[in-house]
Amino acid sequence: MTSLYDFSRACDALLEFEELYNYTPNASHSVYSLEIQKDELRALWLKVKESFDTYSRSLSEDESGAAAMRSAKCRYQNCYAAYLTCAALMGETIHNLTFVQQTSSTVNPIPREVEQTPRLNINLPPCDTEIFYGDYMAWPSFRDLFTAIYINNSRLSPVEKLFHLNQKTRGEAKDIVKKSPLTNEGFLAAWQNLSERYENKRVMVNSQLKTLFNLPSVSVERSAEIKNLQRSVNNCISVLRMYGIDIENWDAIFVFLVSSRLPDTTLALWEQGILQKTEIPRWEELDQFLTGRFQTLETVSDIQSSRSSRPLPSKTTIPQPNRRIAAHLGQFSQTVCRLCSDQAHVLKSCPKFLTMNVDDRVKVVRKHNLCMNCLAHSHIARDCKSPFNCLSCHQRHHSLLHRFPTGNKSSTPPSRPSPGNRENQFSHPPTDGTNVQALFSTSAKNVILGTAII
Repeated sequence: MTSLYDFSRACDALLEFEELYNYTPNASHSVYSLEIQKDELRALWLKVKESFDTYSRSLSEDESGAAAMRSAKCRYQNCYAAYLTCAALMGETIHNLTFVQQTSSTVNPIPREVEQTPRLNINLPPCDTEIFYGDYMAWPSFRDLFTAIYINNSRLSPVEKLFHLNQKTRGEAKDIVKKSPLTNEGFLAAWQNLSERYENKRVMVNSQLKTLFNLPSVSVERSAEIKNLQRSVNNCISVLRMYGIDIENWDAIFVFLVSSRLPDTTLALWEQGILQKTEIPRWEELDQFLTGRFQTLETVSDIQSSRSSRPLPSKTTIPQPNRRIAAHLGQFSQTVCRLCSDQAHVLKSCPKFLTMNVDDRVKVVRKHNLCMNCLAHSHIARDCKSPFNCLSCHQRHHSLLHRFPTGNKSSTPPSRPSPGNRENQFSHPPTDGTNVQALFSTSAKNVILGTAII
């Protein structure tokens, strides 16, 4: 446990030193301070090596010991990577400062120029490559960037370049790089193996041809879709030329593939602008037309958006005379008669129901559990909320269910309800079916008819 504790402390000290150095601005460094820091970094690395050796000898050879050894090796490699990076940065900074001092001592510049020398040392953002996962399409960019940043850097040794190549690869590409030992000679072998694996001209050309012959069709004339179509073709042309494909006589192919995917309006404008209808147009002509077309669409869209954002003029309201309006909102529905199942009318308007005598009507109402007051099926008479009663006796039953006393002309009221009973007829709530809302309004102003006798 003591050896593990010493090894962990040594690794933490080295990683903390690297973090502190990375956060220190370059202007704060000098040649002498960097030499001191370099010696300190070297001492920290020696402690990591010694503690790792001690800890590895104390481990057992069983499975737990093997697992602990793998974990320790992983942390040891992280510390070694931090040591290499920090030492390389220190060496580069010392070299730059030494070069500036030598230049200032051998050349006798004008004092004004000496004062402006530090201003020319602009701290640019770091330029680095992305992780390469073994994609054929990403290989050209990774190859050129890694060559410019690491391979052409004379201050990096081959083993340091190989270390950075390990850090910038993943998956199959990293497996290829790992096969080479971490030595000066191993970098050339690793880089050559990686180039032979992914430097596949045929795959790159085939991928561009697939993109070219599977261009999406533009169904609606929009500037963004036309621009994307044009950009896809130009990207394919650039990649094909980069790989040495002769496309000087491919104008007919490019024009046909693009024009067949344009919307009807754009295609009509393109055909209208061709002066020599029998000749094959060049791709440069269609390219210029597409550029002008999507620029026109962008301008029109911008003008329309600015026009729609303007506030609409307020409408002048016409003053209305003061009138008192009484409104009544009711809900009605077209129902199916309980007696005539194929007819859409209420029971109170049913011809069969009106021809019955009062006793038969009462039997029908009780048979179908209808309200005795409004003839609705949704409630009974004691729960009826209708304000209307019988027009003859003012009791809580419908006028069609009123029993006239003996001696009257007929015990059956007329089949048509009286005008006074129309309120009772239309005020009943709906039973079922599709609801229809109606609004009745009456004016409170009294009107005297011309036929009135005063």
